[in-house]
Formats: sequence, structure tokens, C-alpha cells
Amino acid sequence: MTEPLTFDLVDDICLGLEDGALSSAQIPSFSAQSCGPFFELMQTLGNENCSKIQPGIYRNLATAKTQNRTRWFHANDTQGYIQVQRLLDDQLAWSDFSIRASRAANAVGFTKADAWKLTGAIGEIYGNVIDHSERIASGYVAYATNGRTFEFVIADSGIGVLNSLRKNPAYASISDSGTALEYALSESVSRLQDPGHGFGFRSIFVGLANISTRVRFRSGDYGRELIRNNDGSIPATTRQLAVVQGMFCSVLCTATAG
Repeated sequence: MTEPLTFDLVDDICLGLEDGALSSAQIPSFSAQSCGPFFELMQTLGNENCSKIQPGIYRNLATAKTQNRTRWFHANDTQGYIQVQRLLDDQLAWSDFSIRASRAANAVGFTKADAWKLTGAIGEIYGNVIDHSERIASGYVAYATNGRTFEFVIADSGIGVLNSLRKNPAYASISDSGTALEYALSESVSRLQDPGHGFGFRSIFVGLANISTRVRFRSGDYGRELIRNNDGSIPATTRQLAVVQGMFCSVLCTATAG
């Protein structure tokens, strides 16, 4: 049986390729059972190095990304993909996307209120691509439901959190992407000197506090991850990882029983 692709395996594969301990021909075969790790692997390695990963139920979602489609939705809205440029250019695109995404979340057990919190968080975070990436055309948003989970990914191949944040003189001395991620995930920190313009991540920690299971951010050669424990605590860890261009955000939420 093919082993499921996890973020830990993504880390091992990418670091192995980066330091020469692993060649692309040596990448084992895995199956994507969550869209977050699969999209991060594509973001870090490029599509050509992901041929051994079996996309499973995410095949069409991955195809929308690799074929550079402006938008795609599953027939029953369980999965969706849209480019940030499309959201910027088409005034109706966000309304359509958010309705489809909230409908999908509601169908797998999220309350209507939580479903709209999910789309609200997506809306705030994709705005980060517009405000900070300096490469809007590379940005995209994807979501997928599976069982009682709703997962979304927002990413771009822009200048990254460190380079963006250092454009604010107050943070010009920051020297690594790990510190930059920790600052960016703090409230009201931004490349812009106006304190009201943060990176748009607050909605995850406030609006999704009770339903988020795993939140993962990647930029440069660092990642910051928050995983909910059984006791409800959500510890955060920052680790140095393989280099990824731009910013990658993956959020997995689980509908509460009842």
C-alpha cells in the first residue's frame, strides 16, 4: 500500500533534495490524502518532481494548478481553485468562490457561521498576496473537503515574508525568515508603516480558533506550524526547512461533532 504524503515527509523529501542526500529519481511513491502537503511539495520542488505522488481525489485540483487555469470547481463544489489575479480582476469572482466554499464546508458538518468564518479567513489571507507578494499573478487559492474536514491553501511565488517585512524600516534588521514569520503572524505587523495594515493572518487565530486543527506557514527557509492537541492547546513551533519561494499557507479545520 502506498504511504500517505504528510508534511513531515514533504520536509524530508525537500531537505534531502536540497542537501544532495536524495535525487529526484529516488523520491518514493506516495499518495496525497490531504491537499496541503501535495500543494506544498509542488510549491517547493516544482511540478516535474511530483510525478511519483499519486494525487488521488485531488487529481483535478492539482491539474487546475499545473495547467494554470484561472478557476476550477468540482461539480458538487467539494473542491475549488482560483487564481488571485482572477479575484482581483473579476468583481463577482470572490462572491462566487466564497459561496461555493461555504456551501462545501456546511455540507461536511460545519455550521453556517463557521463556514462563513472559513471563507472570511480565506478572503483576508489572499489579500496578503495582493498587498505583499509583488507577484500577484503567481498567487492562488484552493480548498477541498474530505470527511468532516475543510482544508484550504493560499500561496504565491513572490518576494516572501522576510523581504516584504524588511521594507518597513522598523523591521529592516530582521535577518531570517523564521523571525519574519513570527513577526508576520503577530497582530498589526506589516511591511507598511501604517500600523493598521497587517499580513491578514489574525482571522485564523480568532475566527477559526475553535475549529482549526493544523495551521502551517512557509516562507524562505523556515516554517511555522500550529497543531491542536487533545486538550485544546495549540502550541506553535518554528523550524528551519528547505527553501520555498514566496509564501505558502495551509489550514486544516475539522467540523465539531453534534
